[in-house]
Amino acid sequence: MYVDRQHGIEDTARVLALAKGRVRRLLGEYGVTVRPAGQNSAFGKRSRTQLNDRAAAESVGAEDITARLGGRTAEGATLREPAAATGRSVPWVAARIRVH
Repeated sequence: MYVDRQHGIEDTARVLALAKGRVRRLLGEYGVTVRPAGQNSAFGKRSRTQLNDRAAAESVGAEDITARLGGRTAEGATLREPAAATGRSVPWVAARIRVH
């Protein structure tokens, strides 16, 4: 999990029902270099993106934030309007509309 899926020590410990210190020691025993705290992994970035999207959707009462943002702009809203409604930036809104 830690190496292949880029999960953090906390996530790995939770799934394996072990203490974080135990996971850290096991990684060391098996020669796995522990990543510095706060290092952005691909998994971590995707997780944060999903959490942020879910929070934005909940803030405007939508199931799917991408559909909601696309719908608002299709109705003629500027990017600033949904950005203000979700508490996010204009580039964040633009990225959600283009990427998805």
